[in-house]
Amino acid sequence: MSPWQHLSDNMEGSYLRFIDAMEHAPEFQESLLQKILRENSDTEIGRKYDFSSILNVEDYRSRVPISSYEDRRSDIERMAAGHKGILVGSDVEVFEETSGSSSKPKLVPYTEPSLSAHRGAVFPWLYDLISTRPNIASGRCYWSISPVAREQKFTPSGMPIGLASDAAYFGDELQASLLSLSAVPYQLAGVPDIDVWRFLTVRYLLEAHDLSVISIWSPTFLLSLLQTLTENPTTFVDAVAHGEVGRDLGDLSGILDLRFQPSRSRANDIKEALDDSTINTKLIWPILDTISCWTDASSRSFAQELEMLFPHARIQGKGLLATEGPVSVPLSEYPFPVLAINSSFFEFMDSTGTPRLMDDLLDGRTYRLITTTPGGLYRYDTGDNVEVMGWAKQAPMLKFVGRGSRASDLVGEKITEDAIAPNLPSSRGFAMVAPCLRPSPHYTLFLDAERFDTDAGDKAASDLETALRNNPHYSYARDLNQLGPMDCKLVGNPVRTFEQYALENDQRLGDIKIPALHTDTDWDTRFERLTLRAAE
Repeated sequence: MSPWQHLSDNMEGSYLRFIDAMEHAPEFQESLLQKILRENSDTEIGRKYDFSSILNVEDYRSRVPISSYEDRRSDIERMAAGHKGILVGSDVEVFEETSGSSSKPKLVPYTEPSLSAHRGAVFPWLYDLISTRPNIASGRCYWSISPVAREQKFTPSGMPIGLASDAAYFGDELQASLLSLSAVPYQLAGVPDIDVWRFLTVRYLLEAHDLSVISIWSPTFLLSLLQTLTENPTTFVDAVAHGEVGRDLGDLSGILDLRFQPSRSRANDIKEALDDSTINTKLIWPILDTISCWTDASSRSFAQELEMLFPHARIQGKGLLATEGPVSVPLSEYPFPVLAINSSFFEFMDSTGTPRLMDDLLDGRTYRLITTTPGGLYRYDTGDNVEVMGWAKQAPMLKFVGRGSRASDLVGEKITEDAIAPNLPSSRGFAMVAPCLRPSPHYTLFLDAERFDTDAGDKAASDLETALRNNPHYSYARDLNQLGPMDCKLVGNPVRTFEQYALENDQRLGDIKIPALHTDTDWDTRFERLTLRAAE
């Protein structure tokens, strides 16, 4: 049996259960909530709120308050120190760190039930993908495997922080099938140097003429790999022609078996693909069928860039899979991802601060997600905003629109990311807004110097300023000269520079998402420092 068939056979049941749950989604959600409460009733939090006596959803919502991560941080830190029975009845298998925030890192405990909840969303997606895009099964895949690029971390009690790769979500048996299909060996995650890792990833992908599917998180992850290829065309072409690595890698013995087959015909194809002003990706990966990645909010312009670079492949939106738990599942039959109704219990806070259930949602409205997970988060405010885009049977389809909780407030202007994101230049690469304090408080729009000239950048900043003026707090601050006007700075190689910053702050490469709004106030000088350091 082929690995693709093995994956499909073992995921079919999850897919059918998900489709069945969509038929009676409200009842399924209530049943799932009762299961979560029952399994965790004999814990500190279960006894505090008397989970065992909660009879229905309304009991739960009236008894358990909405909480933030800070409300649970001390509990999770005790769990990380080895204490049991605090938020979950099951043993913690591993902790994951959240990313994308400039605040203190957050640890999220993963238990077997919470890992199962992840599989309950990922399996239906991948089964649907294999079933509806059969050409995928004729080739190999590239599944995002972030490099360690730092020492493995552990909690005070010795529990690991971070899964080895995204493939680990599949469990031991299916992980083996997935890795056997990978165009890039999983051992590459053990390479400690990020530049070496990136070079080797490209080198292995160039060997994969039969690459059929790419699954990553941020589209910038793939764009950065393509940049490495286009910056070193002769090196890679010669390496493929002679079956060589292409650069001195130091001592990687014990990590990788670096043996490649020489191929002049393959090298010629790659050379021809790179001779064009725009890389001819179809010539390098002719049967590539699907690229799965984030496509919404701040990732939208980068996903559109991938569409232009890979015109022969479908760009599929990945839906929202937060570290805390899955939120939505892309299925080929529906134009937008479907709520992951079998993974967590969901509520939706409307603009008045009222939490609603999914059968009380309105099309076209934006809500903030509140989730109850099998991993010990109860009525947890994720800070993620989603727009309801219609219905798939009885389950809502959702579009991620940004992190409403990421906000900047220098003088009372209350700027949020979901107000910034729709007004950034689209299809033009990197665009990020950050507050600056000198020479006086104001906001700066940072753009890619290769995509914008000064006039275009100034116009983009002016357009954004006009849009933000619709916010009365921002407009008032501007009228009082508490804030200066929006300005623009053009930055060289901003994606790679932002990646360097994120890696230095312990984010995994595959998880890095460039926000529409970053709240740190020193990005004007930080870009200069990081760019100089990268050039040294």
